[in-house]
Amino acid sequence: MVSPKDLYYPFSETSKKVLLKDGVLYLPDKELLEEGSFYFAWDENELFPQRLPIHIEYCSGNGDWVIEKAKADPSTNWIAVERQFARVRKIWSKKVNGQLSNLLIIYGEAFQVTRDCFPAAAFAAASIHFPDPWPKRRHAKHRLLAAPFFEQVHRVLKKDAPFTLVTDHFESATRSVEALNQHGGFYSQHPSPHWVEPPLEAGTSWFERLWRSQGCKIYSLCYINSDATVS
Repeated sequence: MVSPKDLYYPFSETSKKVLLKDGVLYLPDKELLEEGSFYFAWDENELFPQRLPIHIEYCSGNGDWVIEKAKADPSTNWIAVERQFARVRKIWSKKVNGQLSNLLIIYGEAFQVTRDCFPAAAFAAASIHFPDPWPKRRHAKHRLLAAPFFEQVHRVLKKDAPFTLVTDHFESATRSVEALNQHGGFYSQHPSPHWVEPPLEAGTSWFERLWRSQGCKIYSLCYINSDATVS
Protein backbone atom coordinates (compact mmCIF):
# COMPACT_ATOMS: atom_id res chain seq x y z
CA MET A 1 0.00 0.00 0.00
CA VAL A 2 1.22 3.48 -0.82
CA SER A 3 0.36 6.70 0.98
CA PRO A 4 0.04 10.23 -0.48
CA LYS A 5 3.48 11.18 0.87
CA ASP A 6 5.03 8.51 -1.37
CA LEU A 7 4.46 10.76 -4.40
CA TYR A 8 7.23 13.34 -4.51
CA TYR A 9 7.02 16.65 -6.34
CA PRO A 10 9.37 16.03 -9.28
CA PHE A 11 10.66 19.57 -9.90
CA SER A 12 12.83 22.23 -8.41
CA GLU A 13 11.84 25.85 -9.03
CA THR A 14 14.06 25.94 -12.11
CA SER A 15 13.35 22.49 -13.57
CA LYS A 16 9.58 22.60 -14.18
CA LYS A 17 8.42 21.03 -17.44
CA VAL A 18 5.59 19.04 -18.94
CA LEU A 19 6.09 15.55 -17.55
CA LEU A 20 4.23 12.25 -17.53
CA LYS A 21 5.41 10.20 -14.54
CA ASP A 22 3.85 7.50 -12.36
CA GLY A 23 0.37 8.00 -13.81
CA VAL A 24 0.42 11.78 -13.30
CA LEU A 25 0.68 14.31 -16.12
CA TYR A 26 2.34 17.43 -14.75
CA LEU A 27 1.50 20.84 -16.22
CA PRO A 28 2.83 22.87 -13.31
CA ASP A 29 3.23 26.38 -14.69
CA LYS A 30 1.18 28.52 -17.08
CA GLU A 31 4.35 29.94 -18.59
CA LEU A 32 5.40 26.48 -19.79
CA LEU A 33 2.68 26.24 -22.40
CA GLU A 34 1.60 28.12 -25.46
CA GLU A 35 -2.01 27.81 -26.54
CA GLY A 36 -2.59 24.50 -28.29
CA SER A 37 1.03 23.46 -27.97
CA PHE A 38 0.71 20.13 -26.18
CA TYR A 39 -2.21 18.27 -27.74
CA PHE A 40 -1.55 14.67 -26.77
CA ALA A 41 -2.65 11.62 -28.75
CA TRP A 42 -5.52 10.81 -26.43
CA ASP A 43 -6.87 8.07 -28.71
CA GLU A 44 -3.55 6.20 -28.65
CA ASN A 45 -1.77 4.23 -25.93
CA GLU A 46 0.54 6.96 -24.65
CA LEU A 47 -1.65 7.87 -21.70
CA PHE A 48 -4.01 4.90 -21.25
CA PRO A 49 -3.39 1.18 -21.88
CA GLN A 50 -6.69 0.78 -23.74
CA ARG A 51 -8.56 2.92 -26.26
CA LEU A 52 -11.83 3.67 -24.49
CA PRO A 53 -14.19 6.65 -24.24
CA ILE A 54 -12.72 9.31 -21.96
CA HIS A 55 -14.55 11.19 -19.20
CA ILE A 56 -12.91 14.28 -17.66
CA GLU A 57 -13.51 15.35 -14.08
CA TYR A 58 -12.37 18.87 -13.21
CA CYS A 59 -11.64 20.04 -9.66
CA SER A 60 -11.26 16.46 -8.46
CA GLY A 61 -10.33 17.39 -4.90
CA ASN A 62 -9.39 14.29 -2.91
CA GLY A 63 -10.58 12.11 -5.77
CA ASP A 64 -13.50 10.34 -4.10
CA TRP A 65 -15.91 10.79 -7.03
CA VAL A 66 -13.54 9.89 -9.87
CA ILE A 67 -11.99 6.95 -7.98
CA GLU A 68 -15.40 5.36 -7.44
CA LYS A 69 -16.36 5.97 -11.06
CA ALA A 70 -13.12 4.47 -12.38
CA LYS A 71 -13.62 1.39 -10.20
CA ALA A 72 -17.25 0.98 -11.22
CA ASP A 73 -16.74 1.58 -14.94
CA PRO A 74 -13.58 -0.01 -16.39
CA SER A 75 -15.07 0.43 -19.89
CA THR A 76 -14.27 4.16 -19.62
CA ASN A 77 -10.97 5.98 -19.27
CA TRP A 78 -11.10 8.72 -16.62
CA ILE A 79 -9.12 11.93 -16.20
CA ALA A 80 -8.88 13.74 -12.85
CA VAL A 81 -7.79 17.39 -13.19
CA GLU A 82 -6.60 19.00 -9.96
CA ARG A 83 -4.43 22.08 -9.36
CA GLN A 84 -3.39 21.45 -5.73
CA PHE A 85 -0.50 19.02 -5.41
CA ALA A 86 -1.55 17.87 -1.92
CA ARG A 87 -4.83 16.67 -3.44
CA VAL A 88 -3.08 15.14 -6.44
CA ARG A 89 -1.09 13.00 -4.00
CA LYS A 90 -4.30 11.73 -2.38
CA ILE A 91 -5.86 10.85 -5.74
CA TRP A 92 -2.64 9.14 -6.81
CA SER A 93 -2.45 6.93 -3.70
CA LYS A 94 -6.07 5.83 -4.24
CA LYS A 95 -5.37 5.13 -7.91
CA VAL A 96 -2.27 3.06 -7.16
CA ASN A 97 -3.84 1.12 -4.27
CA GLY A 98 -6.92 0.46 -6.40
CA GLN A 99 -4.80 -0.60 -9.39
CA LEU A 100 -6.79 1.73 -11.65
CA SER A 101 -5.06 1.72 -15.02
CA ASN A 102 -8.07 3.55 -16.51
CA LEU A 103 -7.40 6.73 -14.50
CA LEU A 104 -4.97 9.50 -15.44
CA ILE A 105 -4.31 12.37 -13.03
CA ILE A 106 -3.44 15.80 -14.40
CA TYR A 107 -1.74 18.28 -12.10
CA GLY A 108 -2.68 21.63 -13.58
CA GLU A 109 -5.25 24.40 -13.82
CA ALA A 110 -8.50 23.35 -15.50
CA PHE A 111 -8.84 26.12 -18.09
CA GLN A 112 -5.19 25.95 -19.11
CA VAL A 113 -5.23 22.15 -19.34
CA THR A 114 -8.34 22.19 -21.51
CA ARG A 115 -7.18 24.97 -23.80
CA ASP A 116 -3.58 23.86 -24.23
CA CYS A 117 -3.66 20.05 -24.00
CA PHE A 118 -7.04 18.74 -25.12
CA PRO A 119 -7.82 18.42 -28.85
CA ALA A 120 -11.22 19.17 -30.35
CA ALA A 121 -14.12 16.70 -30.17
CA ALA A 122 -12.07 14.10 -28.29
CA PHE A 123 -13.98 13.38 -25.05
CA ALA A 124 -17.16 11.49 -24.23
CA ALA A 125 -18.18 13.48 -21.13
CA ALA A 126 -16.99 16.12 -18.68
CA SER A 127 -17.91 16.88 -15.08
CA ILE A 128 -16.94 19.57 -12.62
CA HIS A 129 -17.62 19.30 -8.91
CA PHE A 130 -17.60 22.19 -6.44
CA PRO A 131 -15.08 24.57 -8.00
CA ASP A 132 -14.08 27.56 -5.88
CA PRO A 133 -16.90 30.09 -6.50
CA TRP A 134 -14.71 33.16 -5.91
CA PRO A 135 -17.88 34.90 -4.70
CA LYS A 136 -16.62 38.46 -4.31
CA ARG A 137 -16.96 40.77 -7.30
CA ARG A 138 -13.29 41.78 -7.16
CA HIS A 139 -12.35 38.11 -7.56
CA ALA A 140 -14.41 37.57 -10.70
CA LYS A 141 -11.33 37.20 -12.90
CA HIS A 142 -10.38 34.04 -11.00
CA ARG A 143 -13.68 32.23 -11.59
CA LEU A 144 -13.44 29.05 -13.62
CA LEU A 145 -17.18 28.97 -14.28
CA ALA A 146 -17.29 31.57 -17.03
CA ALA A 147 -17.76 31.79 -20.80
CA PRO A 148 -14.09 31.18 -21.78
CA PHE A 149 -13.98 27.88 -19.88
CA PHE A 150 -17.36 26.77 -21.20
CA GLU A 151 -16.19 27.51 -24.74
CA GLN A 152 -13.18 25.25 -24.23
CA VAL A 153 -15.36 22.47 -22.78
CA HIS A 154 -17.62 22.75 -25.83
CA ARG A 155 -14.58 22.54 -28.11
CA VAL A 156 -13.18 19.33 -26.61
CA LEU A 157 -16.43 17.37 -26.17
CA LYS A 158 -17.87 15.07 -28.78
CA LYS A 159 -21.33 15.78 -30.20
CA ASP A 160 -24.10 14.78 -27.74
CA ALA A 161 -21.59 14.46 -24.88
CA PRO A 162 -22.86 15.56 -21.45
CA PHE A 163 -21.28 18.29 -19.34
CA THR A 164 -22.29 18.07 -15.67
CA LEU A 165 -21.66 20.87 -13.19
CA VAL A 166 -22.32 20.50 -9.46
CA THR A 167 -22.04 23.36 -6.96
CA ASP A 168 -23.39 24.43 -3.59
CA HIS A 169 -23.18 28.11 -4.58
CA PHE A 170 -26.41 29.60 -5.91
CA GLU A 171 -24.77 32.53 -7.72
CA SER A 172 -22.32 30.17 -9.45
CA ALA A 173 -25.22 28.01 -10.59
CA THR A 174 -27.23 30.95 -11.95
CA ARG A 175 -24.22 32.53 -13.68
CA SER A 176 -23.35 29.18 -15.26
CA VAL A 177 -26.90 28.64 -16.50
CA GLU A 178 -26.90 32.09 -18.07
CA ALA A 179 -23.52 31.58 -19.77
CA LEU A 180 -24.32 28.07 -21.01
CA ASN A 181 -27.73 29.13 -22.33
CA GLN A 182 -26.14 32.04 -24.17
CA HIS A 183 -23.37 29.91 -25.65
CA GLY A 184 -25.54 28.23 -28.28
CA GLY A 185 -23.59 24.99 -28.43
CA PHE A 186 -25.25 23.38 -25.40
CA TYR A 187 -28.80 22.56 -24.36
CA SER A 188 -29.97 21.77 -20.84
CA GLN A 189 -31.27 18.36 -19.84
CA HIS A 190 -33.40 20.02 -17.17
CA PRO A 191 -36.22 22.53 -17.59
CA SER A 192 -35.93 25.99 -16.05
CA PRO A 193 -34.22 26.81 -13.70
CA HIS A 194 -31.97 24.19 -15.41
CA TRP A 195 -30.74 22.39 -12.31
CA VAL A 196 -31.84 19.64 -9.93
CA GLU A 197 -30.79 18.70 -6.42
CA PRO A 198 -29.04 15.36 -6.90
CA PRO A 199 -29.52 12.33 -4.64
CA LEU A 200 -26.63 11.21 -2.47
CA GLU A 201 -25.10 8.22 -4.23
CA ALA A 202 -21.89 6.24 -4.74
CA GLY A 203 -19.13 8.41 -6.06
CA THR A 204 -20.21 11.49 -4.13
CA SER A 205 -17.31 13.85 -3.53
CA TRP A 206 -15.86 14.83 -0.17
CA PHE A 207 -17.03 18.41 -0.73
CA GLU A 208 -20.59 17.32 -1.43
CA ARG A 209 -20.73 15.34 1.81
CA LEU A 210 -19.29 18.33 3.67
CA TRP A 211 -21.77 20.87 2.27
CA ARG A 212 -24.71 18.53 2.75
CA SER A 213 -23.70 17.98 6.38
CA GLN A 214 -23.91 21.76 6.82
CA GLY A 215 -27.39 21.90 5.33
CA CYS A 216 -26.37 23.46 2.00
CA LYS A 217 -28.48 22.99 -1.09
CA ILE A 218 -26.72 21.29 -3.99
CA TYR A 219 -27.30 22.43 -7.59
CA SER A 220 -26.63 19.94 -10.38
CA LEU A 221 -26.65 21.17 -13.99
CA CYS A 222 -26.39 18.87 -17.01
CA TYR A 223 -25.88 20.34 -20.47
CA ILE A 224 -25.52 18.38 -23.70
CA ASN A 225 -23.03 19.40 -26.36
CA SER A 226 -25.32 19.93 -29.33
CA ASP A 227 -22.54 20.06 -31.91
CA ALA A 228 -18.85 19.28 -32.05
CA THR A 229 -15.90 21.40 -33.09
CA VAL A 230 -14.15 20.11 -36.18
CA SER A 231 -10.49 19.54 -35.39
